[in-house]
Amino acid sequence: MASLFYKMMFFYHIYVIVYRFLYPMISESDSAIGGEWKYLTHWNAMSQIAYYIGNGLIILSGIDKLNKSDQSERNTEKLDIQRVRGVIFGSVIFPLASFVSFMFWTLHSIDPALVIDPNAKYQESAWFNHMKHSAVMLWVVLELIFVQHVYPVHLVGVLVA
Repeated sequence: MASLFYKMMFFYHIYVIVYRFLYPMISESDSAIGGEWKYLTHWNAMSQIAYYIGNGLIILSGIDKLNKSDQSERNTEKLDIQRVRGVIFGSVIFPLASFVSFMFWTLHSIDPALVIDPNAKYQESAWFNHMKHSAVMLWVVLELIFVQHVYPVHLVGVLVA
């Protein structure tokens, strides 16, 4: 089930990259200091793209199922991949996606002008807005359900975050 999930996330994030490339979303105010990188949503999107595409490439290439002569060596390597995946997911991906989603929709419910400039020349579509701010939380919750993680000890998680 985990490999199917990561394959789906791989192709979903490839689509997001192609869409962002074909339809750039930089308004005049965004091209000033920092560009899109001044928004936590953009940092979240880039970290999820790297994480899910990396996991998708691992699954598609079969690195996690290498044919080792020794069963214990294969299990050790698979456990190492799960540990790295768990550290990244537990200390970066999940907290960042949760914060971005909850803060965006909290601010949006207070006043939409706080997060979306009503005077901007470019207004992004509602479905892409949900892809950036709602779907990210859905993906991490689905990953919590379908993928078994080996989470880091508390100190490692805090140091990475």
